[in-house]
Amino acid sequence: MMFFSGRFFKGLIFSDNCGGRIRRVIDRSKKVFHRHGVNALILVSVFVFCASPAFAEKDVSSVDINGFRLGMTLKQVKDKYPDFAVQEVKPDNKLTIGYSGRVGKVTLDFTSKELGQKLFNIRLTEIYASKRDPYPIFEKFKAKYGMPDYAGRQMFHIQACWGKCFGKHKKLEFRIKVGGMVGKPFPMSLTLSDGELEKKNRRLFFRKRAAAK
Repeated sequence: MMFFSGRFFKGLIFSDNCGGRIRRVIDRSKKVFHRHGVNALILVSVFVFCASPAFAEKDVSSVDINGFRLGMTLKQVKDKYPDFAVQEVKPDNKLTIGYSGRVGKVTLDFTSKELGQKLFNIRLTEIYASKRDPYPIFEKFKAKYGMPDYAGRQMFHIQACWGKCFGKHKKLEFRIKVGGMVGKPFPMSLTLSDGELEKKNRRLFFRKRAAAK
């Protein structure tokens, strides 16, 4: 999520009533788009900060997307889905940085063997042919994961985040397209990621590549 853009912080809102703020952000997005079209959305971005007074952030270590959790091993996934097929990910077409595969609409990314082939990125993707009301979709995820720590609208997307949303940490991110200059399609994604493990895996790959030269 690109929460740090200058435009985004122009609309910064701090709120104890995050649910109501999110509802109003979504309603405002739809009204602006319908009344003024694409150009109006380019100029307006709203950000809602949803947290306790102590700014406590949710721990997403134990949450799941369709039963998949961060840290699960490739073996555990294969035990559950015997037909699960993965591909080696080779950025330089030589060395393997990790493994990737899909179960239905969920993409799973694993670390290298040296780091235990552990899940560090879980992404559920849905592609809508027409524009959807994002609020019922958001409400479904809120019912499962609770109130997000951050939420709002940027450009043509409604987005929300649970966990330590800034920096390379564990987080759960929701994002849905609600407009745009090119129109269709309208993708929605829900991503559970461990930025620290991904960074560790990438560093290991670079060390291996340097040693192989």
